[in-house]
Amino acid sequence: MMNISIIGSLKPVSEDDLREVEHLLGVRLPDDYHNFLLQHNGGYLHPNIFPIAGCPRSNFGVLTWLLSVKGVNIIF
Repeated sequence: MMNISIIGSLKPVSEDDLREVEHLLGVRLPDDYHNFLLQHNGGYLHPNIFPIAGCPRSNFGVLTWLLSVKGVNIIF
């Protein structure tokens, strides 16, 4: 199993913050992402290269960053 660190996270959000974001977007965030945002609120993964089983072009994929929901200006 890979040891993955999350760096550059913004201040964690509250349950109220997440309810507001879900209301604005008109969606319910998946539980795993909801819990992640409560702890980290976005950030960058290190390392950011992951094996992808059965990928015809490459054995690896890249995930550069995870979206935060508060603390940055997002234009919809």
